[in-house]
This record gives sequence, structure tokens and C-alpha cells, in this order.
Amino acid sequence: MKPLRRLQTVSDGWTVLASIAKANLRGVCVPLIASWNVTFRCNCRCAYCASASLAGEELDTTAALTLLDDLTALGMRWVTFSGGEPLLRQDLGRLIGRAKGKGLYVRLSTNGILVPSRLDELRGLDMVSISLDGPEGVHDAVRGRGTFAKALNAFDACRGAGIAASAVCTLNQHNINSVDELLGIAGRAGVSIMFQPATTWINLGRQPNPVALQVQQYRRVMEHLIELKGHGAAITNSVKGLRYLARWPEASAIACFAGRVICSIQPDGGIVACALFEDACQGGTQQREAPLAERLAAVRRQKVHCNRCWCAPLVELNYVLSLSPGAIMNVLRIGR
Repeated sequence: MKPLRRLQTVSDGWTVLASIAKANLRGVCVPLIASWNVTFRCNCRCAYCASASLAGEELDTTAALTLLDDLTALGMRWVTFSGGEPLLRQDLGRLIGRAKGKGLYVRLSTNGILVPSRLDELRGLDMVSISLDGPEGVHDAVRGRGTFAKALNAFDACRGAGIAASAVCTLNQHNINSVDELLGIAGRAGVSIMFQPATTWINLGRQPNPVALQVQQYRRVMEHLIELKGHGAAITNSVKGLRYLARWPEASAIACFAGRVICSIQPDGGIVACALFEDACQGGTQQREAPLAERLAAVRRQKVHCNRCWCAPLVELNYVLSLSPGAIMNVLRIGR
């Protein structure tokens, strides 16, 4: 990692940790870190995802900017714009610009297809995370013809614009035998890659995931990734995070900060402790008509009890917030 990037990473970490300490001392309900699904619309139909089937009402630009302003005023320090495909929102550049103008740490999670055409709006981002599910034949089988080339174009565009980028891979039946090749592709693109499993169910649990791995298949590939990480492979997950994910889908305890430090914002402006398992949150999406402070207080009271987190970024974040030395050192080494 370059020295300046290392200093920025340390500074970002201390900013968030200081905000957490202040919030705890004041007893204030502050969502310091928010994952904002700005839309469920998507220009891909990935085999392991049914996001597009959830498409519904979305906040308009004015309402989205107002919510961003209000959350920042209450202490939010970090926001990840996600989806669906967030770049399908034509106003995403305005949201990014407003967030950066207020001093937030801002990330974007995308399939990469629209990145080159929206590059000017993305230049202020702290990180762009781009999906990469395998070599060309595998990636295109999962996400659609031509999507692999577009993902690589997105990495090239980010590199040319000086925007930090990383990759994320969802392990599934198509790419189980391709992780070594995939790491090589990511290495040539100059990025590290984070791994996580495809869920066993999609469409809010209404149908089995057709490409989910069998448990033993999944465990074997995770053990292989742990071994590769130990040999210095550019894997974004920490060893501790990989070991936790290797036990999925079995129940496995982890200190979860959902609702206390982390929250999720839905396209319609609803706020929940964690969108990944909404049925595991008591209270559900908060009514948008209620004052924001009341909505956030209700989110803080939600009891998250899924005890089997599969989302790798959240696993890593929970370990960092728990002050796990291995997870913190991993962040400093990887620079993400």
C-alpha cells in the first residue's frame, strides 16, 4: 500500500472509531455507517440474485438529498451506495457530490457496466467495489454476455481516473473451480478481491437459489482461500473473516453492530438495522412520516438475531468495530 493511502486508511478508521466513542458517551442514536440501496433496479439478471424483482418506490432526488443531509447532521460518517445497480439512478452523482461535500467516506458497490460512462461523477469516491465472478465464460454465465469485458473496462477506467477500486466475488456453482484464475485476473487488474457465498435462498426467501453451493463444496473452497490468504494472495477478507464465513450457513456467533452503529436504507427511504435479513429485525422498515430521530431510535431498538451473517463486508466491518487486531491489521495491509 502506498504511504499516503495507508495514512488515509488510518485516518478514516480513527474518524469512525472516534464518532462511535462520542455517540456512546452521549447515548445518542447515530447511524455512523449506512449501506444505502438507492434502487433495486438492475441492468443484470445474475443467477444468484433477485434484486430486480423487488423494484418499487424510490425516493426522488430532493428527498434523497434531504435524508442524506439529515443523517449527516446526526453524525453519519460513512455511506455505501448500493442496489440493485446504483448507477441506474441518474442523480447518483449528485448524491455522491453532496456526501463528499459533507466530508463523508463514500463507497460505491456496482457491477461496473456504467462506470466508464459516469466516470466524472465518480472521481470523488473513496472506493468503488466491482463484482467479478470469474473468468470470462464463468462471469458471463452468471451475469450475462459481455459483462466480464465491461467489468474489466470499469477497473481500467477507475485506475485511469485515480479512483481506488476493489473486486467482490460471490461463490456459486459456476465459479467454484475458478478462484485461482480469478485471483490472477484481479491481480492483473491491480485490485484485491473479497469472497462471499451465494445465499441458499433468493427473492426474500421465497425460492431456492439455483446456483448455491453444497455445504461441502463451499467448505472446501473456503479452506483453499484461507490457505491462499496465508501465502499472501490479494484477498480482501481477513483470515478471521474467512474462517467465520467458512462455517456458513451454520449459526455462528459474531458481535453484530447492526442498528447500533450500522444501518441500512432502502430505496423508498425506509431504515432498518440490516437489510440482509429483514425478517430477523423486530420492527421492520420504519415509517418515513415519523421524525428521523424517532425512526433511528426504533432502528437502534431492533433485535437482530440471524446469527449467520454471509455478507463479507459486514463480517469484516463487525470484526473491525469489535477491535479485532487481525481484522484491523488486514485493513491496513490491504488498504481498503
